[in-house]
Amino acid sequence: MRRTGRRPGARAAPRVADPAEPRRGGPQARARAARRDRGRRAARRRAPAALLRIADLLDVDCQDLLPELAGRLARALVAVAPDAPSAALDEPPVGHPARSAPETVEAPAPRGASAALLDAVQEHPALRIALFGALDALAAADPPAAARALTGSGLPVGMHTRFPHLRMCVTVPPAGDRLARFHELLRTAGVSPHADTSVLRTALGLVWDGVLPTGQEASLLLNELGSDLHQAAGTRNILIEAALAAPPDDPDVPALAVDLLRSFSTELRPDQRPALLLLEFAGLLGTSGEGENWVGHVLALRDGTTQPVPDGVLRRVSDALAERLLATSVPESELYALARSGEPQLLAAYERAARSSAVGDRLRVSPTYVATCYCAWTAWSGGDPAWDETCAALLTKVLRPIVKALPAEDVAAVEAALERARRGKLESFRAWNRPGALGRLAGRLSGRGRRAEQGPVYPGDVEPPSRGGRR
Repeated sequence: MRRTGRRPGARAAPRVADPAEPRRGGPQARARAARRDRGRRAARRRAPAALLRIADLLDVDCQDLLPELAGRLARALVAVAPDAPSAALDEPPVGHPARSAPETVEAPAPRGASAALLDAVQEHPALRIALFGALDALAAADPPAAARALTGSGLPVGMHTRFPHLRMCVTVPPAGDRLARFHELLRTAGVSPHADTSVLRTALGLVWDGVLPTGQEASLLLNELGSDLHQAAGTRNILIEAALAAPPDDPDVPALAVDLLRSFSTELRPDQRPALLLLEFAGLLGTSGEGENWVGHVLALRDGTTQPVPDGVLRRVSDALAERLLATSVPESELYALARSGEPQLLAAYERAARSSAVGDRLRVSPTYVATCYCAWTAWSGGDPAWDETCAALLTKVLRPIVKALPAEDVAAVEAALERARRGKLESFRAWNRPGALGRLAGRLSGRGRRAEQGPVYPGDVEPPSRGGRR
């Protein structure tokens, strides 16, 4: 038996690595592996064109191989990110990239096709047609991804009048007016959307990549092309979403909602219709079509669906309702409905609108409006805690500073309006507006404020009502 020179159970001495030898899996080894992979992928991309030349020289018919080759080339051109290493030709396409608004994310530089591929496309009409057909299908499936990869690629799409989706993605017009770009893309496609509805979907995807049309844009798209075309093209929900997800300050959304309700009366989902009706009602408030029972109508539409109404829709209709309730002429029943509802979102919108500069400016110049707001914000006290809290904040933070700064003649005009408006409101206002200690002193020195000398002084800035009223 050959002896090993090692005691039983003894371990071999660890191998001492050569300092000059790169560590396995270290940065240098990984870099070499990456270079090898890139080289292999580049060779695989060049190989098809080279093989086609060899087949031509040998007079070998390889037409049956073109569809598979064209599909692999198309996936390599479209599926690889423009600034990423080139992928193998047989790698499957990646999923749709996350879309971002073009104004916030800078688009990467376009990826150009290799010279070998362009030469093969020019020299082989059959390959060109097969490749363009494959690219056209990928462009229709994800127009923004195709445009990011193919814009500026140099593909000779002008050699054919076919392949509308590819033509649009290769020649996307520069940034500018979006509707103008949209119509330019349809002209580039060379096919009417009425003949091929899919080009409408591609053009919309290219122009409004990651964003939605504005209310005005969506209305024009709907009215110019017609509801039947959008229905057939599958772009109906883009227009509906443009209304439901619009910012609350887009003034054209209520009109868009009216158009959508008229155009897709039978196609709307149960959760879409109430939201669009709320948007329509927001535009009707303050017009002859507002009807009655405003608060009840809003709450019934909001609660009449199993799906939550989008926040932007609720914000818009709540703000519109609040502005209407702060107008000069408001039926008392509507304001009472708000007070009785105790609805947090409606009350928050009402307080927000009452604190606005528009209401403040009006209060400073209109004593009648001051009287109107005072009557509203002191009505139905004790009915609902949320209403009471809202009114207390408005009386203290909004009305009191303005009334304190009014000239004496404007305060007299407020009192005259209150005396005409409702019995008991004049005394309530005088008690609420009675000056504090400093104000009473100034009144006595100027010969005013003799009424303030009658009766005891209570703590705080409010004295008891006159004529023995309870505090």
